[in-house]
Amino acid sequence: MRKREYVSFRIHEILDPCIQTSQHRIVKIYHTLWAILLFTSVALQYNDPDPEVWMPIYGIPGLLSILEIFDWPESGFRLRSWLWAVCALGSVLYGAIHFEGFPPEWYNDEITREALGLFLITFHSVVSYLIVRWIADRRSNAGT
Repeated sequence: MRKREYVSFRIHEILDPCIQTSQHRIVKIYHTLWAILLFTSVALQYNDPDPEVWMPIYGIPGLLSILEIFDWPESGFRLRSWLWAVCALGSVLYGAIHFEGFPPEWYNDEITREALGLFLITFHSVVSYLIVRWIADRRSNAGT
């Protein structure tokens, strides 16, 4: 029985870094795709009637995604999770204010599209918050 426990612990010790590396790679790909999407949205807002409002709304989560790609600040999980939570809360509240339902041709309604963009930012911010918390828990459990 003692021999079996040692073998299973040893296999877990060998496989765990491989699993963590592939999961870390998936997280980086996720943030890279969102950063590209958000900065494309920033570029498209240049011709908007109020770009000074919408460029930062799309740019801040894009910047946070870039910071997540480079894992900065490395030990600042509390700060990073707090920033994502504020971003999620702000975008859902502002989106709720803008959202007026789906008119018959909602894809031609600028206000509805803006609200849907805010809800996408909310989705991304919540997922990013959960990822940061998950990584922080994994690293704290690895240290114990």
